Amino acid sequence: MKKVICVIGAAIALYSCGENKAPGQQTETATVGKDSVVPDKPQIIGRWTQPIPGMEKEMQGFELLPDGSAKSINSATLLYTKWWLKTDTLTLVTKSIGNHTEGIDTTSYHIVAHTQDSLILKDNELILRYKRN
Repeated sequence: MKKVICVIGAAIALYSCGENKAPGQQTETATVGKDSVVPDKPQIIGRWTQPIPGMEKEMQGFELLPDGSAKSINSATLLYTKWWLKTDTLTLVTKSIGNHTEGIDTTSYHIVAHTQDSLILKDNELILRYKRN
């Protein structure tokens, strides 16, 4: 299981190429989609998980905390550390600690849809679907 998580984390880290933004930037709000809610901080704060590919009964994800810090859920090699929101973009900072190397990555995801219980993010062609946990 750790090997799969490490591979997934490494793939996301290598695939990601985000725009760096300062963590203290002011949050703007925007409505995304007909049935979605405005993705401001109070509505996006919380635990978001998705099934681990190949192990659908196991969940992984992140927790967005009110102070702009983030925590990983069920991932020992990809550590979420910070987050911020601007318009319809969620930026996540991760620290990858797999394969005897360390690296920090900042990835900005377009918020495709966000409801009280669902969060769909897009980075180029990669689509990530999360449920509130």
